Order: sequence, then structure tokens, then C-alpha cells
Amino acid sequence: MAVLGVSLAGCSTGPAADPVRADADAPPGSAEIATYLDDGGAMEALLTGTLVERDGCLYLETPGYAPDGGSAYWLPILPERTTRWDGTTLTLGDESHRVGDEVSLGGGASSEPTSPYDLSGQEGIPDACSTEYAWLAGPPREPAAG
Repeated sequence: MAVLGVSLAGCSTGPAADPVRADADAPPGSAEIATYLDDGGAMEALLTGTLVERDGCLYLETPGYAPDGGSAYWLPILPERTTRWDGTTLTLGDESHRVGDEVSLGGGASSEPTSPYDLSGQEGIPDACSTEYAWLAGPPREPAAG
């Protein structure tokens, strides 16, 4: 299975900075998402963070994860067949999330600052998105029969 992933690490400071939407120049809802064609299989780690718009992409912010103790911004690479983004709501299977929500995604890291993988330019990865931190999100689990 090929592994894709992308993320952006960066900082925005100053009193005008919006903690959820750090890129004040981009209009809300203009962020892009990264996707991949999935085959139903997935890694099973868990990443939890706050959904944020940053530099034209949608990320999960994880405070304290970066080497300097600051936030890391993980670009989730989402399964194309079960993901929808309308500029306001991110729908993953039957779950809906908005910017500012805490989101947990199953999957696994496919790129970190020490990773040998360069995922920039891969199909499904918007050019605006950095690949410093990347999370390959698995498809939503089917509800348990019961």
C-alpha cells in the first residue's frame, strides 16, 4: 500500500491572529483538503487535534507536539470515497466536523520532520499544503453489528 501524507508546520503571532484560522488573508472556507484513493485498509494509530484552517489548507493542530514544544499542524490525508468538504463542514463517513472542533482520526503518520519521504506534488495533495507533518487517515469504521 502506498502511503501519502501532508502537513504544514508554521507559526502565526500577533494580536490579530485568529487561533483557529491563522491565515487572515484567506477567506474562511477557502481551505483545501488532501485526499487519497483508499482500498479500505488502514493503520490503526489515533491522532486527536483541533481542526484549523491554515495557509489555505485544513489541518489538525496538536499543541506541544512540535520539537520546540509548540503546536504541530498535521495535514490529514483523507479517504476520497468517504470524505466531503463544502468549505464549512468536513464530513467523514457519517461524522461532521467544523473548524474549531476537536477531531480524532484513526490512521498513521506518513511524514514528520525527520521522515525521508517528500510527499509534495503527490496526486491528491494541494500545492498550498506543506508535507512536514502528514497523517494518513483511515476510512471511517463501519458501525458494529448488534
